[in-house]
Amino acid sequence: MASTKSHFSFTVVSFGVLTLATLDFAVGNEVSPLNENSKYVPVLLNAIRNIQTSISGAGLGNQIKVSTAIETGLTTDTSPPSNGRFRDDVRRFIQPIINFLVKNSAPLLVNLYPYFAVANNLDIKLEYALFTSPEAVVNDNGRG
Repeated sequence: MASTKSHFSFTVVSFGVLTLATLDFAVGNEVSPLNENSKYVPVLLNAIRNIQTSISGAGLGNQIKVSTAIETGLTTDTSPPSNGRFRDDVRRFIQPIINFLVKNSAPLLVNLYPYFAVANNLDIKLEYALFTSPEAVVNDNGRG
């Protein structure tokens, strides 16, 4: 924790790097109990907490939100989108992270790869995968 606070104070606070109204800071990328990053699962939440504590200690807790970026493989039943949920075998991993993010009003970041959706399913239109369709493509119980 001391090294996190020291690094944050030196790198961000000393140089006045922050000029944005808000900023999201991702700790880890696609850390998951399902892939080769699984060795980081036990330390991810503590790393997020330590960095958020350092940011808050510098008086920037409302401007900078700490999160992590997950892979879509942690989810299931994603069509329609409102049916989506986290897989049962990752809930013990993801639920404490979500609880922390909710408590700190931080987003959960998701890495989306639209190319794979189009490449793996020819029924998916490119405009849909790239979020450029001029109209709703999926009827999600009246949500668009």
